[in-house]
This record gives sequence, structure tokens and C-alpha cells, in this order.
Amino acid sequence: MMRCIALLLMLLVIGCHYPGTWQDDPGNWERAYGSAKPDDVVVLHSYYWRSPHWSLEFCYAFQFQANEKL
Repeated sequence: MMRCIALLLMLLVIGCHYPGTWQDDPGNWERAYGSAKPDDVVVLHSYYWRSPHWSLEFCYAFQFQANEKL
């Protein structure tokens, strides 16, 4: 019984973090920052990578268009 519970918990954790690589994807902002992109921010290029590891491992980079606030 305990093995089944441990396996279910492990599958739940693994299932929460889908691995992949996204380049210039509109969803990269939310993946990286966990919120909606502000309207006054213009993203020229973006890169987001998430590992297939059981823990959350990721890397991201953004190139923004310059504006007065930045």
C-alpha cells in the first residue's frame, strides 16, 4: 500500500513539470514569471528550457524592446 502511495505521489510531481524547449513562444513569460506579461513590455525574443528531471529545473532568457520604464 505504501509503495502505491509513493508511486502516485512521484507521478504527480513528475506530471506537474512538463519538459521541453520553447523559443519565441508567447507562453514563455508566464512559464518564467508565473504571471501575465504587462502590456507595456515588448518581448523581442525569448527562450525557455525545462528539464525532464523529477525536480523543477529550468533556464530562460528574454530580449526586451527598450522603453522609458525599463
